[in-house]
Amino acid sequence: MRKSLVILAVAFVSLACTLWQFPPDLGMDLPTPVIVLSTNTPRSLSTAVVLPTEPPVMATPMPSMTRVNAVYLPFEHGFMAYVEGADCLYVYAEIGDWSGVLIPDEIRTQEMGYYRYCTVFGGLPDAPSDAPEGDFGRVWARYPELQPFLGAVTGEVVRYASTIPPSEPVVMGGVFYSGMIMLPDGRALYCGTRGATAGRCELRSGRLPY
Repeated sequence: MRKSLVILAVAFVSLACTLWQFPPDLGMDLPTPVIVLSTNTPRSLSTAVVLPTEPPVMATPMPSMTRVNAVYLPFEHGFMAYVEGADCLYVYAEIGDWSGVLIPDEIRTQEMGYYRYCTVFGGLPDAPSDAPEGDFGRVWARYPELQPFLGAVTGEVVRYASTIPPSEPVVMGGVFYSGMIMLPDGRALYCGTRGATAGRCELRSGRLPY
């Protein structure tokens, strides 16, 4: 009788081990189980329930933005703006259904001219008395073809704390648009940095994502 009980016990243990198998290794970390004891049964009959834990949620890091000081001048159909310490400025206009950065003809026709969104004012003659103030007037006077697109000056020169907006995420091995400058109203100027977006610039809300 005792021998029969021993054989039966061994068989039961063997069957239990066969049924309780660990999952195969799939090359990934498995969540650590949490053992929860049921409180609805007497202590001597307590049962264990295995619950998988939730994997931690990883926060996506926000891209950093470079803080700068900038200068802005509004026009009837657009604006001029530049980062203090730079020797070039952005000329942007919106006329009807068209909008974008204005690149002087002399610069656009040069090699890679479609990517030269920032018009250099360093080395240009001083602005005449009827031109806009400072470096804005130097570009305005040197490249008269820009004047009809901009129209008349509509406000004072604004000096403000700005940022360089972050570039878009890498897509298909590259970045299609990069941030140029943040305007006083919070909008951000983005310009094309790939062949498919060469010569294209647009204003965005300035709020991420892009």
